[in-house]
Amino acid sequence: MHINLNLKRFVLTTGLILLGVFSFGQTITREFVNVPLVNVLKEVEKQTGMSVIYETSEVNESHLVTARFENASLEEVLQTVLDGSLYYSIEGKIIVLHKQPSGKEKPVFHVQQQQEHRVSGTVVDESGLPIIGASIVAQGSQTTAITDLDGNFSILIPADGVLIASYIGFVTRTIPVNNQTEINIVMIEDRLILDEVVVVGYGTQKKKLITGANLNIKEEDITKRSAQNALDALIGQSPGVQIIASSGQPGENFRVSVRGLGTVGDATPLYVVDGVQVSSISHINPSEIESIDVLKDAASAAIYGARAANGVLLVTTKKGKTGKTVVGYEGFVGFQSLVRMPEMLNAQDYMMIMDEASINSGGTAYGWLSEFKIDPAKIGQGTDWLDQLVVKNAKTQNHVVSVSGGSQLSVFALSLSYSGQEGVIGGKDYSNNERFNFRINSDHKIFRDIVKIGENISLSYINRSGILTGNQFNNIINEALRATPVLTPYNEDGTDYAPATLWYVDEVNPLASLVMRNQNKTQTARLSGDIYLEVQPIKNLKLRSVFALDYNNSNSRSYTPQFNYGSGFYNDTDYVIQQNALRTSWSWENTLNYNFNLKNHNFDILLGMQARQETGQMLSAQKYDLIFNDFDHAWIRNATNSNANMVIVDGYPYNLDNLVSYFGRISYNYKEKYMFTATVRADGSSKFGPANRFGVFPSVSAGWAISSEGFMEGVKDVISFLKLRASWGQNGNNRIADYTYLSTITTTSYAFGDKDNQTSTTTGVYENSMPNVNVRWETSEQLDLGLDMQFFNGKIQAAFDYYNKTTRDWLLQADVLDVFGAQQNPYINGGSVRNKGVEFGASYFGQIGDEFRFSIGANGAFNKNEVISIPNVEGVIHGSQDVLFKGMQEMNRAQEGYPIGYFWGLNMLGIFQNQNQIDNHKNSGGKVIQPYAKPGDIIFEDANDDGNITQADNIYLGQPYPTTTIGLNLSLNYKGFDFYLVGNGSFGMQIAKCYRPADRKQYNYTTDILGRWTGEGTSNTIPRVTNGDEDNGNRLYMSQLYIEDADFFRISNVTLGYNFARLFKQKSVMSQLRAYVTVQNALVLTRYSGMDPEVGYSGGSTWGSGIDLGFYPRARTVLFGLSIKL
Repeated sequence: MHINLNLKRFVLTTGLILLGVFSFGQTITREFVNVPLVNVLKEVEKQTGMSVIYETSEVNESHLVTARFENASLEEVLQTVLDGSLYYSIEGKIIVLHKQPSGKEKPVFHVQQQQEHRVSGTVVDESGLPIIGASIVAQGSQTTAITDLDGNFSILIPADGVLIASYIGFVTRTIPVNNQTEINIVMIEDRLILDEVVVVGYGTQKKKLITGANLNIKEEDITKRSAQNALDALIGQSPGVQIIASSGQPGENFRVSVRGLGTVGDATPLYVVDGVQVSSISHINPSEIESIDVLKDAASAAIYGARAANGVLLVTTKKGKTGKTVVGYEGFVGFQSLVRMPEMLNAQDYMMIMDEASINSGGTAYGWLSEFKIDPAKIGQGTDWLDQLVVKNAKTQNHVVSVSGGSQLSVFALSLSYSGQEGVIGGKDYSNNERFNFRINSDHKIFRDIVKIGENISLSYINRSGILTGNQFNNIINEALRATPVLTPYNEDGTDYAPATLWYVDEVNPLASLVMRNQNKTQTARLSGDIYLEVQPIKNLKLRSVFALDYNNSNSRSYTPQFNYGSGFYNDTDYVIQQNALRTSWSWENTLNYNFNLKNHNFDILLGMQARQETGQMLSAQKYDLIFNDFDHAWIRNATNSNANMVIVDGYPYNLDNLVSYFGRISYNYKEKYMFTATVRADGSSKFGPANRFGVFPSVSAGWAISSEGFMEGVKDVISFLKLRASWGQNGNNRIADYTYLSTITTTSYAFGDKDNQTSTTTGVYENSMPNVNVRWETSEQLDLGLDMQFFNGKIQAAFDYYNKTTRDWLLQADVLDVFGAQQNPYINGGSVRNKGVEFGASYFGQIGDEFRFSIGANGAFNKNEVISIPNVEGVIHGSQDVLFKGMQEMNRAQEGYPIGYFWGLNMLGIFQNQNQIDNHKNSGGKVIQPYAKPGDIIFEDANDDGNITQADNIYLGQPYPTTTIGLNLSLNYKGFDFYLVGNGSFGMQIAKCYRPADRKQYNYTTDILGRWTGEGTSNTIPRVTNGDEDNGNRLYMSQLYIEDADFFRISNVTLGYNFARLFKQKSVMSQLRAYVTVQNALVLTRYSGMDPEVGYSGGSTWGSGIDLGFYPRARTVLFGLSIKL
């Protein structure tokens, strides 16, 4: 539930529990002269012994009252002092103030009195949870009832009467009785609730007062996605936030960028979970989360200063609520399968292509049987290696048991969960992720409302194994794609994996590689959380102290057995590697918050400081010759070798990463119409030298609620809310190695003597890094202009943002000559990039009758990324070589005037169809550009017109990051049925795909090669096949041959559910029993020929992406789920 609704329920429940037990008179005598309404209500409580309950955001407490009462009745006093926007209801010793409903029917002031017909029922929200303290009014009478802790009510009303049900935060409902004795009421959230409270940095704020570009993702929008990772649940509903899986393998993290890539360094946003800064949120079960708030603009994120340059994600986990204890279960079981697999050449087509390549290279067709012992007549279709690795119906599951509740003094929420996901490639034995979570959150009032303590504690344990998914040399999928179909999986008697054939003696058997090179397990235990003390010595002044800890201990173990399956795939000696990595970070935050108002001027002031430290240690060992030859017994102790050169032991501490920060914020609004916020934060980091240690990051923002102006009164029914906002601010980034301003040294060990008789080592010291005392903070500066709109009483809601973000003083490692001897080059500041774009989001909420409700939403973002400067002569940061295959030159780069990570290569103009075309392909001086080409070879553009094809002719070929993203969602609810659909798309991006490296002639092709050039007019896109030795170098150079458009639209989630609790009687212990079926990744519309158009592999850089060497794809998943609340 939303934070504001939790607060409302808490307030109302507290009022019910604290009903007065003493009886006082019901008359009031007092004179008030310009007395604030809040003081008048306190006097009412004092003289009557009753409790007055209301939502502070809906009652103007500072409204001045002037009136004189002498023995006046309670009803007379309330009707006099309350303005026309309020009414009240009374039952027992409670007075509940309500905001007047917006509809035509207005409840009358009333007290309970006897009627003829009794109606009972339960009031619940859309998820089936009881609503406590809802008001049930008999229209046109003085009869009322208030729901109890279970949401139950009973009221006397004429058989033909009408009930009016109302509750803060929900749309008032009018229900005809029609002689019914039992009426159960489902309350629908009021979409026009402008007083909804959302999370901001170090606090909360009314949504209508937000002046920055914040995005709020609510609990139901997360849980409905049935995702294993919370970031996966944000896809399609977070404009301006690009989320790409670094791999589809279970347990892999996502690459997240907010409003474009802002640096060539670490561009990860800052994650803050219940106030604790963490490196990722993959350890959290999505069912634990109540909301995720994304701070996209600099003004919103400036309060976090350091590391906020790339955006901030604030995760709030579920808290307890006052009232009835709620026990719940959320779970699903699903089955995964691949739906997009490349079609590889079968054995017959493969041998035909190999023969043709040999002939085109000047040879003859191969004698497959005589030369290589491969009988074309017997081998049939051969081996589909990818099919050998794929596991059908791989299981995925998630189970969560939760308990929450509390009293007026203490609230709690705890949960225990298990999630597991098996890999669709390699299966459970080689690709698997299991996660166990326990969480407890509680809050306690120690002394009235003055002292409060609490904690948010999370324990997680992750057990993970994975296959190799890295570069071309360590990628099981790539091995399967390039493996020849003439190799069989097993030897003739089936006792072992088949070795390489005479055709390709260096070939790797992918099935053997899966088993021999992927025996590993990583176990990670994590304790993360905080404890806090909050003191409110006087009204509206809060002092809060929070101590947070994030303890992460990871143990990994891998085993590589001895094997020999050919000259290109063997391991002479088995070995085991064990590693232990411990990371610990703590922080201590202290804040002082004071809010006050001077008539209609409202102020909120925040001052704070934070101290944070991160450290840890690493221990690793590698040893050979094990006693046993299986993974279960693969431990360092069981290794026997004594050769010092074959014993690798290392252990070292992580450098201390210290940060101290001071920050402040002042927020002001006048009548909630004009808003202004100013923030400043100063961060001091141990990563920088004394002269540059502190960075100061200011921001300002302002808003104007245009709809609150008098001149908008005439269009209130159409334009319910309209707010213009603007912000400017700066954020910092310090994510580089520690102590870069110092020259550091490190030790190493070396064994001297004959390599087979090395029993001792010698330790030496060398300079590890070169210093730069002038290195300083990387800074991001951003301007944002936004518009928030609601139409027709909240039925239509929309938001629009324009932003211009420039990140400067990149933290880069300078290129220096190797003769300087340092292992790490010095860090410098230099380079900048601009991200400029627009974002929009719109939703429509509709209802037909009392039972059918629906919503339709769409969002989108456009971003232009352009490098402004790079601090070298070329204006270029070069990409790596050997990315697509061994021997390929640089294929991507960052360069002034272009987007970060763009693909760089030769422009392919087509295919030479005949010799005449080759002879006429000349530069402006008449020189034949490709004189050694033959018909069927690629025509390359001589971009610099020098008559030669070289890297000097390389141009922009595309970019891996989309310029445009969209999201669509549809939600339907009818009589307990619910339907949910989410789609997302990305456009304007390309992928560099290489399923067949060009450095070996034997590698297999996809069936696309069957459309190759075989003669004049046969193809203008796919060149002839050769052994790779043609002078033209068709496949040796980066060109459009490897580039494909990767635009796509994906139906990412389709869910159909039904709440069976509707079939039960009112007194059933179950408030929710929902069963559902979900299809994830239901449909992908794309022209991309690979397995998945969302490819997050970077080729080894921090800034690259979109390189498909055989990317672990996203599976289609069918889930069967159950949700129970008691």
